[in-house]
Amino acid sequence: MLDRYSLPVMRELWSEQNKWSMMNRVELAFIFAKAELGLLPKSLFDAFSRNVKVPVARIEEIEKETGHDVIAFVKTAQESLRTAGIAEYGEYHKGLSSYPVQDPTNILRLRQANAYIVQELAALASTLTKIAIAHKWTLTMAYTHVQDAEPTTFGHLVANYAKQISARIHKLHAIDEENLCWANLGGAVGTFAGLDPKVCELTAENLGLKLALSTQIISRDNHAEFINELAVIAGVIEEIHRTLHIRMHSAIHELQEGKSKTYRGSSAMAHKVNPNLTEQLFGLARVMRGYALVAQENIETIDYRDISQSAPERIIFPDATSLIHYMIVKARKLAEGLVVFQDQMNKRVNEGSLGVWATQPVRLSLMDAGVPYDDAYLYAQACAFKSVSENRHMLEVMSEKPISESDARTALDVLGEEKLASSFNALSYIEDGIKYCFQLAFPCLKE
Repeated sequence: MLDRYSLPVMRELWSEQNKWSMMNRVELAFIFAKAELGLLPKSLFDAFSRNVKVPVARIEEIEKETGHDVIAFVKTAQESLRTAGIAEYGEYHKGLSSYPVQDPTNILRLRQANAYIVQELAALASTLTKIAIAHKWTLTMAYTHVQDAEPTTFGHLVANYAKQISARIHKLHAIDEENLCWANLGGAVGTFAGLDPKVCELTAENLGLKLALSTQIISRDNHAEFINELAVIAGVIEEIHRTLHIRMHSAIHELQEGKSKTYRGSSAMAHKVNPNLTEQLFGLARVMRGYALVAQENIETIDYRDISQSAPERIIFPDATSLIHYMIVKARKLAEGLVVFQDQMNKRVNEGSLGVWATQPVRLSLMDAGVPYDDAYLYAQACAFKSVSENRHMLEVMSEKPISESDARTALDVLGEEKLASSFNALSYIEDGIKYCFQLAFPCLKE
């Protein structure tokens, strides 16, 4: 995990001390379950919970001798209990093996990471919703295939993104309930040999988890689905910022990242206002897809377990959750400071496009007036191409150019001045549709 691309809350969650503290929580939950069922005195659980210590330095010291981190953890815990004068210190970890402690610990940390991620996604969705509502009627050109398409509003574009983020939140809630919910407490190979299943059920319940049918480990398709979903979220963030990036182009200049007074865009070119964070975000999405690939390959488990998942998971669990959390936070801050040049957007629709976006409304009006489909299509296309090549507004071209060789009328002749001009009224063209789209996006929003 790189500090540059992670935030304090995630660094704390994935710290070594927190790992051992969470493993201790699992161990104590097991002992507490035994005490609840009368298999151990409750006073022993109280003594354990008050006196057990799992300092990182001591664990690392013992691991150098044993070559096994969980054994080092258990020995450290038992050592602290023995030092405290608790004769029954051997009850700590009794009946358990490494991964029936380590796997629930990972699940608990992934659940907490998921909660942090959902919290930030909700904040991002809220910010995008505010932008969408604020710019519901800010006219802008929609681009398809990096070409002028038809007018839209900037609010409509951002409303789409707000809904996408909201959908990802719903997906993460489902993953939390269906995938990040398991505890494998069935012993060395999941058969509950030498264990009381009631103790295991109660332990899982005390941890807020469900008891899994498992081998030695929880099936890794659960973890893969979560990491894959994080990669999907990264892809959505990439999509959003790829689109914003286009509109930050000097030649378009409809958007700009908010910058501080001390901002420097280039070490050589002082005039530049580079979209640094925008580009960073769609670059980091590439890394997230790499984590997803590793998580998928980790699904494969030979028989009841091998150790091949362990090393990759020590990397991808903290790194993937921390990186997507960082990306979401930065995306929200970018959105909050986004500079929107409304006049430039409006100018692009009404002047910069030369009106060529209106090929469809004009074509439909011509068809309504009896002009055949092919003639209307070819006429609108020819007028648009002529408009661009001659740098003239298409309304002017359509007022002069005959519809076809067999029809000497112009669009002006067929439709009349008022009807033809109204075909170039962008707001009128999209107004009803935009209202409906906002009802779909925000059903609770009043007009």
